[in-house]
Amino acid sequence: MSANLQPMTKPLAIRIALVLSVGTFVLTNCTNLPTKTATKPNQLLVSAAISLKEALAEISEQFQKKENCTVTFNYASTGELAAQLRNGAPVDVFISASPELIDQLSQQQIIQPGTVRKIAGNKLVIISSSTKEFRNPEDLRNAQIVSIGNPQTVPAGTYAAEALRTYKLYDALLDKKKLVFAENARQVLTYVEQGDADAGIVYNTDAKLCSGCKTFFEIAESAAGAVIYKAGIVKGSKAATLAEKFMRQLESPSAKDILKSKGFMIE
Repeated sequence: MSANLQPMTKPLAIRIALVLSVGTFVLTNCTNLPTKTATKPNQLLVSAAISLKEALAEISEQFQKKENCTVTFNYASTGELAAQLRNGAPVDVFISASPELIDQLSQQQIIQPGTVRKIAGNKLVIISSSTKEFRNPEDLRNAQIVSIGNPQTVPAGTYAAEALRTYKLYDALLDKKKLVFAENARQVLTYVEQGDADAGIVYNTDAKLCSGCKTFFEIAESAAGAVIYKAGIVKGSKAATLAEKFMRQLESPSAKDILKSKGFMIE
């Protein structure tokens, strides 16, 4: 846990204990699923940023029918997934919400150099389910609790922290113990939905999934940096041919249509 994490109220601590583990495995096409890793040519294991979950479910459904294969997803924060890869996790494709991190893994020969491709972009927004108004970043000073992803492991949190620093709000909120860090992008939604945070900074695509939340303000790219998702094939993949086909599927017109429908930005 980050040393900067702030003490939490009892209701918040209780609810956090009920949140599912950061790493979430989603199995699709339940026939002959691998128990641990993709070890056969027609089985693929994909580690992906959790904010892509709904889009990848639809994309993989098309892919599995076309290739007569099985795709298994491991969803978590990009930082957690990268740590798993560095520890030798048996993954075929990695989809990252941090372009810098996947480029580092490529330089370290964990991701096959030359396979990394940009697949989508996103935006950051301020959301709330309270009666307070957050029409601009400065209004966050009036919040009791603002939730963002942990900047050390969650790209959404890294972008959010950068934006707050640009607006000269990060240190002020931290000093007043108003910042609560979440362990992945989706956990911020839980805090805001349940009223444990009266404001949160999340991806625009995640905000669309927040029941009872209102989106107040879109954070400028000039403040947070460009939010970019990249994918690459893991070195040593036992299903390299299928992994390359999946990479091509991510760039296909049908996949782009799905990503657009979820609110992602496509060039």
